[in-house]
Amino acid sequence: MANGLIFYNSSLEQSILSMLSAWYKYEKVLGYSVTTKDTYGVSAADLLTYVETTATQDSYTRIALCSLTEATGTTAGKIKKDTIAAMRQMLVTASKGTTIISGTAASNAVATEVVFAAGASTEDDTYNNKYLEITATATPLIRRGRNITDYVGSTLTATILTTTAVTTSSTYVVFTHTHVDVIGDADSTKLASKVAWETLFPSTRTPMLLTLMGGSGTGFQTCRNLVKNASAITSKTVTTDTGVFTLNEFTDGDFYIAAETATTGAGQIAKITSNTANAITHASWDYLPTGTLGYSIWQGKQFVLYNKYLPLAIKTYLYDSAVTANLALYASLVDRYGDLIANASAVNTFQDLAALDELALKGRHIFEAQAKGIVT
Repeated sequence: MANGLIFYNSSLEQSILSMLSAWYKYEKVLGYSVTTKDTYGVSAADLLTYVETTATQDSYTRIALCSLTEATGTTAGKIKKDTIAAMRQMLVTASKGTTIISGTAASNAVATEVVFAAGASTEDDTYNNKYLEITATATPLIRRGRNITDYVGSTLTATILTTTAVTTSSTYVVFTHTHVDVIGDADSTKLASKVAWETLFPSTRTPMLLTLMGGSGTGFQTCRNLVKNASAITSKTVTTDTGVFTLNEFTDGDFYIAAETATTGAGQIAKITSNTANAITHASWDYLPTGTLGYSIWQGKQFVLYNKYLPLAIKTYLYDSAVTANLALYASLVDRYGDLIANASAVNTFQDLAALDELALKGRHIFEAQAKGIVT
């Protein structure tokens, strides 16, 4: 049986959802035996040690990186480019990526440089941001993965960030990954959970849960004017900066205002009856919010404040990949009847929207408890 490895951060809802999508693809669709590694609170150095020495080498067919990545730095829980490079040694031979060049290193005067053999490109920057694996011919063999940050063609010299012992007997491979899915980062238009789904299931429409959680770079797709701060509030009006709205743009539709943040009174929802360029008139609050009111406007009531409820529920109830019930719930939320198991390129999947509402309700209870100061 093929093996899959998934890195994720259990403190971040986007990472959790990306992990669950990777689990569903690897285990249910591809039939892999899946191992997960939680990066929450793990130092960058310890993650590199795990990859280079602790994890089983030459044994995984595919790896998913559902944690945030960073080119450099030491942020706990994030995966550095050097660590990604080092993952080549964890992969089975057929999954070790595409080799660009290989050879035996020439003498280098600087420990953060690797001088390639004749035949490497003479063009500057040719291998920038490519991965490098260096193998010392000692016994036992020691392999080190590194990210190339710069390349000078005239001297055939690659610059790496991490000091690495290189001798004239060291061999190297410059490569690109083909079996490492980097799906823990957002892009300019989508949050990580949607990036992950579209990477893993490119032919399949994004399920509602992930559309809600990652539909755009700023948040929920059904939310209008996401979180603005009110300058004045009464029981039935919210006033904000002049010229924010178009006159009566929220009058003829099914629009709602939601109190997202406040000292007290967060979580309330009221139907909008009219608006001016800088004021919204709505049905009365149950009790007047105090402090600075952060509000959002929604078209339709079905998913109002799900942007607050779902992240809390996901981090509370779905974070643990070892709990079988969590994986089963996610499968129901994205592919209730196993359409993707039968056909990995299925365009549509049936989703348990009742289960989605139940998950949001759990998050609502947490949100309201936090708003009332019962829990933090």
